[in-house]
Amino acid sequence: MRFLGSKKDFSDWIKHRIKKYDLIENTDYIVFPHLGENLSGGRPSIEYALTIDCAKELSMVEGSIKGKQARRYFIECEKALNNIVNSYLRIAQESTKRRLIASVDL
Repeated sequence: MRFLGSKKDFSDWIKHRIKKYDLIENTDYIVFPHLGENLSGGRPSIEYALTIDCAKELSMVEGSIKGKQARRYFIECEKALNNIVNSYLRIAQESTKRRLIASVDL
């Protein structure tokens, strides 16, 4: 949330996102209630741990400049991965062709 530059209180921000994007507890995130006393008074605080996929999704849907940067970053990561996978597939196909040709020549 800090990277995204949101000025909202985290507890309000996360609760809104959980509802808006139908996030599932113990699948997309885990809640860790602090059972001890809140030293600053008031209710005990609650900690949220997001999965990597959930954090990625929330950063990509954030309507800010930083959210746009996150989207572009993840799109570039996906393109790079696709390029690597496609290169390995081409190499595997060429290797298979060579083996087939070699076996036919025998």
